[in-house]
Amino acid sequence: MYARHAATFARHAKNVRVSSLTEPTEPIDGRDANDIRAVEWDNNRIRELADGKSEKRKRYHQDLLTPAAFVNFKRVQKNIETVARLCSTTETRNSRGHTYPSPDVPQRWRPHLKTTKSPAIWRMLIINHVKAFKVATTRELEALVEVIYRKKLFRNGPRRFMYEGVYDILLAYPLAHEASWLKLREILVKTAKLRSAHETEELEKIQIKISVLVEHESMFPLVPRGQVSSQAELDFDVGVFADLNFGFDRTGSTDAETFIVKCAEYFGESFRGVSMYEGNHSHEVIGDELALEVRRERCEKDYELLVKTLKNAVATYKSTRNVDEQFAFRDKNALPKECTRFPDFRVFEVLTSGTPTFMHALESAQLGSGLESLGFFHRVSPGTVVLHDARSARQISGDFKLQHAFFLLSTIISKPSQGIITCDLGSKSLACENGDPAAFVVNHPTWVPLHPSEEHLPIFIPNLKEWENIKRGDRIWLIPEHVCPTVNLHEVFAATYEDPFTFPNEENDYDNFGTIQNYLEAERSGIRDAYEATYVRLHRVSAHAHDATAQRDDP
Repeated sequence: MYARHAATFARHAKNVRVSSLTEPTEPIDGRDANDIRAVEWDNNRIRELADGKSEKRKRYHQDLLTPAAFVNFKRVQKNIETVARLCSTTETRNSRGHTYPSPDVPQRWRPHLKTTKSPAIWRMLIINHVKAFKVATTRELEALVEVIYRKKLFRNGPRRFMYEGVYDILLAYPLAHEASWLKLREILVKTAKLRSAHETEELEKIQIKISVLVEHESMFPLVPRGQVSSQAELDFDVGVFADLNFGFDRTGSTDAETFIVKCAEYFGESFRGVSMYEGNHSHEVIGDELALEVRRERCEKDYELLVKTLKNAVATYKSTRNVDEQFAFRDKNALPKECTRFPDFRVFEVLTSGTPTFMHALESAQLGSGLESLGFFHRVSPGTVVLHDARSARQISGDFKLQHAFFLLSTIISKPSQGIITCDLGSKSLACENGDPAAFVVNHPTWVPLHPSEEHLPIFIPNLKEWENIKRGDRIWLIPEHVCPTVNLHEVFAATYEDPFTFPNEENDYDNFGTIQNYLEAERSGIRDAYEATYVRLHRVSAHAHDATAQRDDP
């Protein structure tokens, strides 16, 4: 279905062309070629397009088939800058007085790329000096390697230096089957061949380090080490992170201290770090200071236990080995002199925190001074922050603002009963695993999206006059509750540099995202109770209607 949708998406966009070229060279419809940008993804399965002409954007959108996904690249850039600044260890000030993360010092941010799935957005991260990444699938890993080694990445100009350095990629998903390890070996061989095939002056300044997660010692012999091919030049040493379970009970070892020591003894220098995800503390806290404080305290207890576990593991490891046999737990002091100005991929890393709790981790004294005393480096791995969604807006704490950058365009296809409309946005194009509502309608904070089916999303409109004015064929914009799996449901998305819709009040602060922020504010004050009341009301109306029909049909 979606392969066909990708083709018809482009065919029905009369004034927009989707191209497999990275940079179209000829003008399109009399416009400058730079107004259209397209980026290919793995066998042309996902392409992105960008419309540079704001005065024509409404007509372009009307020509597209729905449901369609849109990404505002300007908002993406703002979000990347915001999070990169929060995770920066050192800032640099330019001639205009603006501060930005120093390119010479690695950030405490290892973004999870499962959210974006877009080489164009990955390049934006690289330009903003992000070199450490986290991926969930071997397909994402393979695509990222191709992005890094693609020839057109190394173009002449002042930004060329931004692509130089060490690219540190963690495949953060347990490889439990032999087929998964075989696929990883294929990617390692491909990575080594890509480098040998593109031996240029620029590539000499680029390294790729790939690491995997392990949670049990039975996985140790499966990790590729040393030579990954019969060709001697294709050597690729894979790093290892120990996956620890501190209460989330999804993956990871519960016997953390013993497992860390075993990893250090088996892998030595290849033992890159540990990963602990406190996903059991990801509940909503916005507008609830008590819940926020409780979550912060619970996270801090986990961080304290993590640091204590690491200290004990290091002490145990060193007590059983001579100084010249201690290859694991490399700290900043063990680096060569030319590397001491900043920790690189050879420094032991402690990775924690997704989007809901990453600010707690950045502010934690345990993960700050506690790890500093060991000489280790700490990172967080939020990924949703790049595109943002409604759920994250209620989960994240901190005095900063993220902008919604991902939108869904949908068409109203039916008005089945009074106060109800149905649009063509169902569970095949909108993630629904977090319950209802699965999305929010932009500029309509009183509309209540109900439970979707596969291709339909019914929406309750409490204002009868507003419902009467709606026509079949009208278009609406929505923000998903959970953006990560929603992105995964779309073969293509349109990329724009301006908002594809207008607000009733154009003077609204765009950082607050106009009336959507009012919607989220209403949700804090009990809008979910209103949803439940709406469901009860609708069920009652439906029951009365069926009773009336039965009475009319009764002879």
